[in-house]
Amino acid sequence: MIKIYDNIAVQNWIFQQVSLMKNKPFRAHRGSYSVGYMVDNKMVAGFSFIAQRVKSIEVHLAITGITPKSFFADGISYARSIGVKYILCYVDSSNTKCRRLCERMGAKLQSTLVDCGYNGDLLIYIFEIKE
Repeated sequence: MIKIYDNIAVQNWIFQQVSLMKNKPFRAHRGSYSVGYMVDNKMVAGFSFIAQRVKSIEVHLAITGITPKSFFADGISYARSIGVKYILCYVDSSNTKCRRLCERMGAKLQSTLVDCGYNGDLLIYIFEIKE
């Protein structure tokens, strides 16, 4: 497995996977930090941290294949290194795989924005970074 640190490539792949940017021009977020994981020259997982606030940061993530345990450790390590306490995950209510993943990783459902998702409600999960 190879890690790549290319904000544009990783963010573009993530947004294509979650159908947010299908057939639309793409611009990487400034000040973002993205890591992608490739197997056989094909991206299988990626995360991109954007929109840092004082104590929190948003993450976009997509997984289409088997990922190493270090995938999540790398993301948490980065969040810890910049001093944030919370990672915010925005999930469409129809995305049951992502919802289960967030819950297995220990994220708590914080809020529901009714009818704001692409296929229903938009769920906001919060993951607390332990010291």
